[in-house]
Amino acid sequence: LDDLETERNRYKWLFEHAVHGIFQASLQDGMRAANPALAWMLGYETPQDVLFSLTDLASHLFVGGAEELQAIGARLQLQRSLLGYETQLRRKDGSQLDVLMNLLLKPDQDGLVEGFVTDITERKLAQQRLQQLNDELEQRVTARTDELLEANRNLQQQIERREQIERALRDARDAAQAANRSKDKYLAAASHDLLQPLNAARLLIATLRERALPEAEHTLVERTHQALEGAEDLLTDLLDISKLDQAAVKPDIALYRLDELLAP
Repeated sequence: LDDLETERNRYKWLFEHAVHGIFQASLQDGMRAANPALAWMLGYETPQDVLFSLTDLASHLFVGGAEELQAIGARLQLQRSLLGYETQLRRKDGSQLDVLMNLLLKPDQDGLVEGFVTDITERKLAQQRLQQLNDELEQRVTARTDELLEANRNLQQQIERREQIERALRDARDAAQAANRSKDKYLAAASHDLLQPLNAARLLIATLRERALPEAEHTLVERTHQALEGAEDLLTDLLDISKLDQAAVKPDIALYRLDELLAP
């Protein structure tokens, strides 16, 4: 008897000083026993207040009501225990408490359940905060992705516009080069054709220069000769310019006197 009394006192001490809530209840008739930790969790001053107040577990304890209590009873009848069960309990002031429960159905006692309750409010809040941070991170990632996609579209549009401008510039360059080649060909042909009658005129002037003419006529012939020679030089220069534009002139690198180049 002394050993039994010692063991009973030890379990009573553990029951009263446990940091987790411990209770014994009938699923039909309500609480039979509760420790101080459970009373504190539910907002009651003493375990006796829990016993007097929670006579109907469906209405006063489980937030899920009668449907949840029936589901718990069915699982206990099938499995005899319910471990790691997360639910919400209703506190004295009406607020809700997130808890983790281990429930054991006592054998040979119809509907009598022993339960161990852990307050997981902080863990739930941490989970909610973590989920909120995750949602915010996903939103930022989505927003950043949209910004990058928009920047990429803008960059692609700029590249396309630049390519269009480059194509237009190439077309304009090709057109200018074609026009320049056409001009060079025209200048070469015109210079060559114009030189023919000038050469004929110079031959005629040369014949006149060889004849004995009065002084006034001789002077006029000389000036006409100089004028034709200047016109021929100009046409020759035009022909040289067209050759330079066509890169058809190869340089002859040598030493020359500057006065020979600059005097004319």
